[in-house]
Amino acid sequence: MVAFGVSIAEVDATKLEEMVEAYSDTVLQRACLYLGDRAAAEDIVQAVFLSALQHERSIRNPKAWLAEATRNACISHLRDRSRHLTSELPENLPDGQADPQLQFEQADIVSAIFSLPDELREVIVLNYFEGYKRREISTLLAIPEGTVASRLTRARSGLRYLLGKGMEG
Repeated sequence: MVAFGVSIAEVDATKLEEMVEAYSDTVLQRACLYLGDRAAAEDIVQAVFLSALQHERSIRNPKAWLAEATRNACISHLRDRSRHLTSELPENLPDGQADPQLQFEQADIVSAIFSLPDELREVIVLNYFEGYKRREISTLLAIPEGTVASRLTRARSGLRYLLGKGMEG
């Protein structure tokens, strides 16, 4: 059987299976944060892991490769659909919390993140949700580290404004 020009016999199925098990939730959460649409995010997860299947032999750092592949797939999806993110929350965004007040506050934060421009939202997601450091974000996005720092500062400022405005009204 051939998938995307790669013979299944050529692929280390165990390695790919381990990658899917280790990173599928992270890829899904990242795609939800980028797209704001769980169904579209699930499609992205499938596309990313099919691409991983195709490139399995050249993947040296699965976490970094999957982060970049997810980002690129989400950007392509948004570009292809010619649609913009809305302030709607992704359905069933993993939060792991049972406290309704905390969930409400998290919803406000996610909504505020969605209202940021793409370039600011991206660095916030990579830094706070994915745990990447400025230098790593710089490498992933192919931008200077100073630009990452500037975007993080502008994003935090925007979030403070948006969240403070929401608390007042």
